[in-house]
Amino acid sequence: MEKTTLIKYEDIEFEVVYALDEGCEGDYQTPPRKADAFITEVLIDKTNIVELIDADIIEQWETQILEEVL
Repeated sequence: MEKTTLIKYEDIEFEVVYALDEGCEGDYQTPPRKADAFITEVLIDKTNIVELIDADIIEQWETQILEEVL
């Protein structure tokens, strides 16, 4: 399920669409998996600019989303 949040970066507010994998503790048949966020879109005026954003910034934002959500 995709969710949306607003992220402010250098005085610009971006609408960020992301998917959240909440992870699991695991059991006998399933290994444990840590939680993770995956940004799918970065919108400005309904234009997706995710491919223009540096990968390091995307990674920082995914970490920020995890800290806010979990």
